[in-house]
Amino acid sequence: MASPLVAALLLPLLKVFLGMVTPVLRTELEEWVTGWYKRCKESSNKADDVAAALVAALLQVDVSKVMYTPNPAGNIPPDVVNDLVSTVITVSTGKDPMSLPGMQGQ
Repeated sequence: MASPLVAALLLPLLKVFLGMVTPVLRTELEEWVTGWYKRCKESSNKADDVAAALVAALLQVDVSKVMYTPNPAGNIPPDVVNDLVSTVITVSTGKDPMSLPGMQGQ
């Protein structure tokens, strides 16, 4: 019973406090949260996704534009998945994936 009451009191205070943080420190916090959010979303553990979204929401950090590569392959390293996907794209289109529109500078 006390837990919802504590949350109801602390969340508004947290939002006010974070609004008073020095802009430079707020930027550093946002950079850390977005980086952590990206790593969580790229892991195969769905609990990481929930934790990342919760922390971002609590700290009022906009993560809507964070780009990440989901890891549906579980524990297969991302570079192996990227190589496999690149090979499939090359075989199916006959083009290097990095030459496709929107991939320059990636």
